[in-house]
Amino acid sequence: MDCPICRSPLQFEELRPAASTHPELQERLDGLSVFCTHAQDYGCNFIGPRSELDKHLRHCPHESNYQLAESERQIQERARGMRVVVGNNHSISNNPVFNNHHQWTVYVRAEDPQRQSLITRVNFRLHPTFTPQEVMVDHPPFQVTRMGWGTFTVGIDVYLRNQVVSFEHELNFSVPTEESTHSIVFDQPVED
Repeated sequence: MDCPICRSPLQFEELRPAASTHPELQERLDGLSVFCTHAQDYGCNFIGPRSELDKHLRHCPHESNYQLAESERQIQERARGMRVVVGNNHSISNNPVFNNHHQWTVYVRAEDPQRQSLITRVNFRLHPTFTPQEVMVDHPPFQVTRMGWGTFTVGIDVYLRNQVVSFEHELNFSVPTEESTHSIVFDQPVED
């Protein structure tokens, strides 16, 4: 459908009553006949004034099909993967030990807190000067706190129910918190 004023194609959002910011355009559009947004995908036969579209959608028999399809899509998407946040916090210590002025914590967490249970443990591989050099954390919060004098790259192995995914994180002491987000694609579909 084209704009009745400038004749450029209108986007779906512009056809919805609350989205229009131009009163003159909104008034003209309210009188136009429009199809239900489910006409193409689900065969809804509604054709009516734009001003009635929202009311129709609240009672459209095809809206439940759309909601169900959207819900199923989200479930399938969640079964295929998740996102994790890897980061570190940093502060200057008031009580340095052996010239180690920097207190830092490196951590891993699920971006969606409801998916945290998919992470079963995390192995942090520290610089060779640390003892122990590898720290396995078997329960949340998945983090390690240490004192040090400089930055280095931390190796991180995230253990999920059916696979292990590895990341690297460069400690950053120039800001209080440094984070990056990573997508994990599951080898096999996983249910929460």
